[in-house]
Amino acid sequence: MKNTEFFFKDRLTEAQIEKFKLFNDEELIFACREHWLPIVLRLVKKSLVGLFIATAFSISIILFIHSTVLAGGAFFLTILITGLLAVRDLIHWSFHIYIATTKQLIEVHYNPLISHAINSVLLEQIRCTEIDVEMYGIIPELLGIGNVEITFDRPTHKEVFVIKDIRSPRTIANLLSAQIHQTLEPRQKQGLQPLWARELKNNKYRFLGDVKYGYTSN
Repeated sequence: MKNTEFFFKDRLTEAQIEKFKLFNDEELIFACREHWLPIVLRLVKKSLVGLFIATAFSISIILFIHSTVLAGGAFFLTILITGLLAVRDLIHWSFHIYIATTKQLIEVHYNPLISHAINSVLLEQIRCTEIDVEMYGIIPELLGIGNVEITFDRPTHKEVFVIKDIRSPRTIANLLSAQIHQTLEPRQKQGLQPLWARELKNNKYRFLGDVKYGYTSN
C-alpha cells in the first residue's frame, strides 16, 4: 500500500510514519493532509482582510493625526502582522496530518514551539461505525475535495473522527470501510472484542486476548 497516491513520500518519510506506529505488525493504508486549495483560499482571504485593515488604519491616521510617516509605519506593521499570521497558518497546515494503518486512525496536530497533539483511535476497539463523505459546492466536486466523517462507539462513548478537506474522499472512505470491516467482522460474529495494554517502556500495545462484549476492567 505504500506506493499508493495517498502516501506522500515527498512530505512524509518512512521514519516519520514509524514514529506513529504502536504495533509491530502495523501496515500503512494512507497518509495525507488537507488539500492545498482550502489553505490557499484562507490565505487569500486573510491577505485581503489585512490589506483592508492596513489601508483603513493608515487613512484614519492621515485624516486625524496628519502624519504620513506614522500612517506608513502603521500600514507596514499591519501587513507584517498579517504575513506572520499567514505563515503560521501555512505551518499548521503542513504539520496537520491524517494517518490510517491496519490498526488505528491517527490525526496529528503539530505547531512548532507551541503544541503537539495526537488523536489516535484503535480500529479493533470501535463499534457501530458509519462512514460518510461530504463534498460542498461545485468546485470541490470538480476537484474531488471533501470530508470523510467516521462515527463510532468505542463502546464507552460516541465519537466522530473527521478527515477534513482531503482529495479523493470517496476512495479514502472505501479504503477505511474495507479495513474496518475486515478488522471487526471476525470478532463480531463471535461476540468478542480485543483487549490491549500499552507498554510504557516502548509505547507499544500488547494484545491480552479476546473478551466478551460488555466486559470492563478497572
